[in-house]
Amino acid sequence: MILITAEIVEIIKERLTPGMPVIEANPGPGLITRHLLGAGIQKLVIFESKLNPMPPIQKLVEDHPHIVTLIPSNIFEVYRPIAQDKLDEGDRFDTMMKPIVWKEWSDGEYNVRTCRNRPIDFLGTFHYTSLLK
Repeated sequence: MILITAEIVEIIKERLTPGMPVIEANPGPGLITRHLLGAGIQKLVIFESKLNPMPPIQKLVEDHPHIVTLIPSNIFEVYRPIAQDKLDEGDRFDTMMKPIVWKEWSDGEYNVRTCRNRPIDFLGTFHYTSLLK
C-alpha cells in the first residue's frame, strides 16, 4: 500500500505548478495526505464527509495549520449547498470553497488540482483537472 501511495504522490507532484493547491477528498487515515505533505505541497485542502475525521488527519491539520485546511463537507455532494443557496440566497458554497483561490479561467491554466478516485458531477462549479486517469 505504501508503494502505491508513493507512486500516486509522484504523479501528483509531476502535474503541479509551484503554489498550486491540492484538494483531497475523504482522506481516510491520511496515507496519501502524509506523502503529499512530505513531498512539499504548499497548500492542501481536505474535504472530509465524516463529522469526526480520523485521529491521524486531525493531527496532520494541527501539525500543519498553514498548509492543511480541513473542510467538514462531502465534496461529492457539493450540489446540496449550491441548491440550498439558490433557494435562500445563502452563501454555503462560497463559505465551503473559501480556502480555494479563485481566478478567471484561461486555456491550459488550472488554479487547483484534485485527487479523487471516482467521477464527480460538478464540472461547472469550478475548474479543475483530474490527476489520475
